[in-house]
Amino acid sequence: MMDRSYDEFSTELRSVHMRKYELERQADLLNHQLKSLKQVNHHTEKQFKNAQLELDLLRRRHGELEIYVANLKNENYTLSESALKAEKEVSSLKAELKDVRQQFEKLNQQDSMKRIQQLEEEKRRVEDEVWALRDQLNEANEKAKWFQGEVGYFKNQLQDSHVHNGWLENELKHRGTELDAERCNKTCDAAKTQETLWSVQSELRAERDRAKWYEGEVTYFRNLVAEMEKKRNEEKSQLTYWNNKQNNCSNSEEFCTELRGNLEQKTRELQNALSAKEACVEDLTDKVKWYEGESAHFRSELTAVVKRCEMLQGIKEKLSNTLLINKETCMDRNRWNVAMWKPDQELNMVRTQFTIRCPNGHQLYLTGSFVSWECLIQMNRCHGDNWKVSLDVPRGHHEFRFVEVANSQWITSGDYQCCNNEFDERNNCMEVK
Repeated sequence: MMDRSYDEFSTELRSVHMRKYELERQADLLNHQLKSLKQVNHHTEKQFKNAQLELDLLRRRHGELEIYVANLKNENYTLSESALKAEKEVSSLKAELKDVRQQFEKLNQQDSMKRIQQLEEEKRRVEDEVWALRDQLNEANEKAKWFQGEVGYFKNQLQDSHVHNGWLENELKHRGTELDAERCNKTCDAAKTQETLWSVQSELRAERDRAKWYEGEVTYFRNLVAEMEKKRNEEKSQLTYWNNKQNNCSNSEEFCTELRGNLEQKTRELQNALSAKEACVEDLTDKVKWYEGESAHFRSELTAVVKRCEMLQGIKEKLSNTLLINKETCMDRNRWNVAMWKPDQELNMVRTQFTIRCPNGHQLYLTGSFVSWECLIQMNRCHGDNWKVSLDVPRGHHEFRFVEVANSQWITSGDYQCCNNEFDERNNCMEVK
């Protein structure tokens, strides 16, 4: 009897040890899964931050590229205007060169005798103008001498006026002194003396006015003399010019040769300027083509950046604050990539709360068809024996169950509808709308 009891106890103890070993193994497995999930979650959060940084960098790059493309457009527009302006200048230079060539051809086609006759006629006309200018110059010299004489006369008159003014001022002082003396002595008629004094003062004022008039006349004639001198100098310079021109016209062949040389030099200068402008136009055309190529390159790069930004923005907006599980190989089912993202209504996700009452529960987990039955989601204890967790799940029909890890027990809640599964057990189910 005792041996049988000992065997039963040994068997029960062995089963307890087996159960303990199984529970420890399951606990190690769950801890390993939890650690893996934490690592994956940390890695995913890091990837999300990197994606956000990349998105911000791409946005800044997008803005910089837009500014650069705008600058390229402005430079392209400026270069196009410069090219058009250069083309207009080239056309103008070509027209001018054509005119010079035509003039040169006309000059070569003219009869030399006719040209000599024209030069002789121009020489006679220049001689006539020279004689006329000489007559005008002599007349101007005579006028200048006469004006100088007038200036000398008015200078003498002005000096006489100043002398007379001085005499009148002295006389006025003398008469004033005599008037004061007579007033003191009362030896003569004061009224007569006062009248004499007034007459002297009026005469002094008249002389002063006359002196001012002479000064004005002197200034006027001085200005007139200066103007005549200036005119005489201009006529002298003009006479010198016509004399030089007369000397230059003395030899018609040398003049024609010089004219041809000047035209040839002008033609060469215009040809050189035309070549320089054509080179400038070619340079501007090359620059415009290069800027167009750069603009197309940056435009394509900008388009790629915009598409990348749109893709990242779409990924960022579509991922929600829920569990998205990517399946790995069937040989290693305990590794999962779990990511937490912000909710988005466009994904048709609905925030759903799962609750269950389990008084003796130590650790409760939730699994279901919304995670393909391949992930355990830890629930939180609240209000004593109640456990809950909130998830974003897709709209539609879902089946789920609860797991109590300590007892390795699947639990079905009576607060939800139930349905049969392929293991002849009952699952909870709900319709998310």
